[in-house]
Parts: sequence; C-alpha cells; structure tokens
Amino acid sequence: MESEKLSEDEFEQALEDLIRMGLVESYEQDGETYYRATDPTLEIGGI
Repeated sequence: MESEKLSEDEFEQALEDLIRMGLVESYEQDGETYYRATDPTLEIGGI
C-alpha cells in the first residue's frame, strides 16, 4: 500500500494538532526549531 503524501499545509496542521494534544513538543537550538515526541513510545522520526 502506498502512503499518501501530505501537502505542506496539511503537514503543518497535523504538527499543530500533535503539539496541541501534547504528543509533540518543539524546542529551539542554534537558531533552528526541532520537534520531539513527549511520549517515548511514540516514534516520529523524519521530522
């Protein structure tokens, strides 16, 4: 089964939803924004 790619807007909305649900948090380091899962059992690699 092929995975469907999200548009940039869809990706941003999904990321905002995950942050709002408390599953992902963002942090800044060296002027860059990074994201990490707040639940160590959740794997979000690639973003």
